[in-house]
Amino acid sequence: RRLIFLMDNPPSGDELASLRAYDDVDIVHSETCKFQGPVNLGSCGIVVILPSYKPKETLWGFWQSCGRSIDTAELSMSQDFETLVQGIRVGLVNHNIAIIMCLVHPQNAKFLASRLVNSNGHFASRSGDFAGDVPYPYAMGQVYLEEIPDKLLCNLFFSSCLTDVVEAL
Repeated sequence: RRLIFLMDNPPSGDELASLRAYDDVDIVHSETCKFQGPVNLGSCGIVVILPSYKPKETLWGFWQSCGRSIDTAELSMSQDFETLVQGIRVGLVNHNIAIIMCLVHPQNAKFLASRLVNSNGHFASRSGDFAGDVPYPYAMGQVYLEEIPDKLLCNLFFSSCLTDVVEAL
């Protein structure tokens, strides 16, 4: 299974040399939008979406141009917006891909929806309280936080897709 990393900035020379040692690892980087062009996801099994590290001044200017003033807590939470949108886009292109996201702010994990898909390829309908129906995203292997690197290692016990990522690396 192919592994694709989506990121804003290209990896360093050492990181790139390490990743090129593996045939099934591809890197897609773009400063504006991580998933804007045609990326062959057909044979891809896992997509890792890395966060967008935009300067706070850029984010602040964006929200002010929308006519909205925000505090610094909201500003730090908005750093994960592009990552979450990219996860949705990849999921819509191919619902069989395991998507793993790195989030900057831990509170944004609540926006991850469970990727339950019925046999027709459509998202399964839900009943009851939405928050109660969504399994904890860390245990599902959907997300990890850079500030807590051992969370990813702990989740190896619960998620086979994470085991595939670690084996590939």
